[in-house]
Amino acid sequence: MSWPTWFINALSEASKSWIVTARRYPWIPTIDSIWQASSAPLDGHVEMLGAESRSRPLPAYTPSLAGVQVRAWQNTGGGFSLHVVGTSNFRQLSANIAPGSMLAIHVGNRQHSPDTYPRIDLGVYQQATQLSGPDGPLPIYRIDCAPWWAALRRRPAANFASKLFNYAGSETSVSGTNYTAGASTITLTSAANMQRQAGGTGVIQVTDNSGGTFFLKWTSVSGNVLTIDSTALSGSFGTTAANANIGNSVKNVVYLRGHPARILRRILTSTGTADFTAGTAGDNGDFDVYPETWGYGIDRSDVDTASLTTLRDDVMKYTGATGQYLVEILVESPPDNALDWFRSWMAPLGMFFRCHQGDFSAWAAQNPSASDALFSSYGVTDDLMLSQGFTWQPVGADGQHNSSSLTNAAGTSSSSALSSDYKAAPVYATRDRNVTGIIRADLSDHADDVNDRLSCWDVRTLSRLGGQWGGFWHGRLGLGELTHVTTNALRLYRPDQAYNGTHLQAAPAIVTAGPALDIFNARVLLGLTLIPPES
Repeated sequence: MSWPTWFINALSEASKSWIVTARRYPWIPTIDSIWQASSAPLDGHVEMLGAESRSRPLPAYTPSLAGVQVRAWQNTGGGFSLHVVGTSNFRQLSANIAPGSMLAIHVGNRQHSPDTYPRIDLGVYQQATQLSGPDGPLPIYRIDCAPWWAALRRRPAANFASKLFNYAGSETSVSGTNYTAGASTITLTSAANMQRQAGGTGVIQVTDNSGGTFFLKWTSVSGNVLTIDSTALSGSFGTTAANANIGNSVKNVVYLRGHPARILRRILTSTGTADFTAGTAGDNGDFDVYPETWGYGIDRSDVDTASLTTLRDDVMKYTGATGQYLVEILVESPPDNALDWFRSWMAPLGMFFRCHQGDFSAWAAQNPSASDALFSSYGVTDDLMLSQGFTWQPVGADGQHNSSSLTNAAGTSSSSALSSDYKAAPVYATRDRNVTGIIRADLSDHADDVNDRLSCWDVRTLSRLGGQWGGFWHGRLGLGELTHVTTNALRLYRPDQAYNGTHLQAAPAIVTAGPALDIFNARVLLGLTLIPPES
């Protein structure tokens, strides 16, 4: 859900007296209580977090900059730390959370009830450290939290031991009668662990009589009999169906198909309550369509629906011959670390996680030179910049490329090289993104879109601008979003650049760190990667 209007309006008032509350996000389904005593909210006006009454107050909430690596499109950093005053308060915390639990940070002011404070951050509890107190007899404890996506390593079972796609690779065998290549059905010893999206298509991997394997798509199950997709009786995903006798191995394969933003949204929200026979969604909204072990069960109201919809419609969009932006992903065994699995298919597509206005979210890279590039309305200028911590640093040559290409199942589909609109760079190797396991041969034209969005970041000379901005205006930017920067700091990089009034001409930039709301210091921490304007 987006931030309420009163909170957004208050962000422009740097002098606001903010109150921070920490609540335990109900990540484990078997524990649904929220960690926040109604008589003593965990905030800065009691001696729990922050302790304003102390002569040397500690920050209740200190964010760490979450970032994304340009070119690699991998998340970096993120998370936050909290300070708890007093052993009894720390014991209260310890009784309600454990390593792996998720904490939600809410912020508000005394003009509003704590129940209405919007969430600004989510993090996974990692460790607690006792610190020496700044004054007085009460000890201080620091709680360190990793960014929310660290929790994706495993599904949120009560013992944090359930792997995502736990039944991928689950094995049974051909039974009843031999399977003949091209047959419309296949009978199994047990179809109990054969899974698919509600209303969608499932996939199995069959071992044929010569020891090879092939994939079959199936559309329905009756008892232990699977009905094979009539449009793919001869095999799928580049394999050819062959005869398989009784006893030959058959394995369940997870099959994910659709727009990447929709696939991610389904995984985040699915609970397993969908009707897989009727093909209807489950209790957690329209995207609750995957089996239980394919999803995390995050409440749909906590997922950044607006951003993921924009990501689908305006960022990773496709208007080619098929009329759809589709990827197909096969999972043949449960990943030991599901976060690494997410990165394996998101990064080649330029996708990454973020916490946007306190919600579970994701975004993707764009080509800022594209005529339809989506820019934030919140530009960055010198007006609110604080001098402390301001840095200007050219991106190093490491990772610089003179050309960029993308390879899918159909082979190399597109390539971008330096041209007159790119700043000259030394000669480096070609970057090749391999998405053969994501974009299949019949969807090869999607590779053009991916390369168009990403190649400009590979072959242009980039620079970084990091700093602190007073007030919270820039807190409305989102990680990965494009914005325009007009700053005299560009003189350090392009002293010959023409001026436009008091500023240089606006340079396109991508938010690659933050924004992080430093509540108690009334500032926003922000990092940008720029393509300097050409002369």
